[in-house]
Amino acid sequence: MGRNSKVFLFLSMISLLIVAPGLNAQPRIPKEMIPPDAPADVRTAIEGLYSSDPAERADQIVVLSQMHEKAAPAIPFLVGMLGDWATLVWLPDARIFVKVEKFPEQPLKITELGLEYIVTSVDREAAKALARIGPQAVDPLIVSLVSALKANDWNDWIDRSPFILRIDRMHEVSAPKAKDWIVPANAAMALGLLRAPEAVGPLIAILRAWETIASGRATDRLAVERLMDLVDIHEADRFLKADVMAALSMTSVLKDARLEVVRMTAFALGQIADRGGQDSLIQDVWRVWYQEPEKGAKVLALGMMEDSLAARALIGLLGHRDPAMRSIVARLLGPLKNRRSVMPLITLLKDKESILGMISEKKRYVRGSACASLGAIGDPRAVEHLVAMLQDDEEDVRTAAVVALGDLGGTRALQSILSVMKDEESEVRAAAAQALGLLGDARGIEPLLVALKDEESEVRSAASDALGRLGDERGVEPLLSAARDEDQAVRFAAVRALGCFKDPRAVDGLIALLRDQDSEIHVATCRALSHTGDHRAVKPLVSALQYSPYMHDVAEALGDLKDSAAVEPLISFLKIVRADSGEWHPPSVAGFNDFEQVIRIAKNRDLRVIVRTVMESLRKITGQKFSDNVDQWIDWWDRNKDKPANVR
Repeated sequence: MGRNSKVFLFLSMISLLIVAPGLNAQPRIPKEMIPPDAPADVRTAIEGLYSSDPAERADQIVVLSQMHEKAAPAIPFLVGMLGDWATLVWLPDARIFVKVEKFPEQPLKITELGLEYIVTSVDREAAKALARIGPQAVDPLIVSLVSALKANDWNDWIDRSPFILRIDRMHEVSAPKAKDWIVPANAAMALGLLRAPEAVGPLIAILRAWETIASGRATDRLAVERLMDLVDIHEADRFLKADVMAALSMTSVLKDARLEVVRMTAFALGQIADRGGQDSLIQDVWRVWYQEPEKGAKVLALGMMEDSLAARALIGLLGHRDPAMRSIVARLLGPLKNRRSVMPLITLLKDKESILGMISEKKRYVRGSACASLGAIGDPRAVEHLVAMLQDDEEDVRTAAVVALGDLGGTRALQSILSVMKDEESEVRAAAAQALGLLGDARGIEPLLVALKDEESEVRSAASDALGRLGDERGVEPLLSAARDEDQAVRFAAVRALGCFKDPRAVDGLIALLRDQDSEIHVATCRALSHTGDHRAVKPLVSALQYSPYMHDVAEALGDLKDSAAVEPLISFLKIVRADSGEWHPPSVAGFNDFEQVIRIAKNRDLRVIVRTVMESLRKITGQKFSDNVDQWIDWWDRNKDKPANVR
């Protein structure tokens, strides 16, 4: 089937769609339209998209995404869900979606243990699934993008665009019946994840249209400040970058919904250009952006392009009149690691202006952003200039300089960091402690042991982390004492640090902490014991399976230790589950106001999650590749339990 024929087939189905967002927004294609010749598992997953439960719809979307190109028959149905804005929370550890009544104050949370949760929605999951299915989704996504925009008052530029006219000649594009800026934003995100060069035409057209109808620089200024939160994920997986951008947009203060389309368009163009070897594309996009450099979304996309031309364009913006723009441009230059930006960034160290953060309302200084990027680039020419910044009047700047020197390393950096361990501001002392851990030099041990007794808890926490990184046995006893600190964050950091040691004293101390009543300490202890690799931890962890309210984490730790002694207790747990009457249900989370409590309950008391984790741990220990089927595991054990572990 030719490309145009595929587009025609898709358009005949999209004409059935009514893209009206809602909490029960299943595909607007009748179930009878599910292709009868689609593979059985694909059909089953498509049928799951019609569930009234948004978490179930998201689960089935993920199932389809994992099938990749095999799920191509689901493309029209997934496109039909690009307006399904039902809000969910994704728990990476537990691999489940949770529907909560109270929207979290933060769109995502990253702790020392990694990404704890991120706010998402059914439509965002559909967009990512379309990207994972592959190139067959490109044409339907472009058509969806165009048809949605036709319904949202951008007809002037749509009607004049040669690319859109070509699509219209293929078939009459059926516009959605409801105004909805979610659909084009999601379509743009998916096209960016697909890195589809065919999408460049309409995406650039969106940016050109925005030039003529933007609602004013005040809105753009808010976009620039909000985008500061995205800079640090530059080198992350592109799907995570899309997740973070989408999560932030869900709590955005921006009033003009069209800007969300522009932001996702900028993200898409940055991703497409990142494929490399498309000089003409980068030239075109850069020319459009440079006309109005204060547009924050465009600057972000420039930063996502790992290209020397993008770096030169950003360097040209370091002299911009707006300190917010100078700050974000400076931060974006770091991950690009282009050495041409070193001297312009060193010059920016003299910048005295600051901006006020949107969330913390704390001042951020432009020269602090310059320090951060100089550290990320790693050019030794910056060392002496950063050392001089340790005398700056602002703690924010001194802190950034310390972190940058830790990134650069070397004897000069070490000596300078040691000198600020007695800085009057705790934020600077904490940054110095963290830097000493990253430098990995034994000369940092004694100052860190002193820092463990600092009056400020953030310094004690940072010192604990650093001692764990260094792994020197002189740190074991002081860390055991820190694990009993009055401050929970210090205890948490000390427990995690103890997991870095193979010393028997550390293992014994962690085993004793398994019964700590603080949930965060209990979970951290499970993980720390698994990191020690000490098999003495297996028996107490097995015991914890019987009393711990956080069985998910205990089972995960047993799997990481890979000790065959844990197999029988884990199988016994599965037998209890199988014998259950089937009437057990996880407690409802709808009535809770404490969002953190919702997360804990969903992750640790949902029986499905615990069972899934137990089976994953059994796979790690035994090497068996059974699916998530309780009966298969139990039958295997009953047949093989009398055999030696190495021949089961």
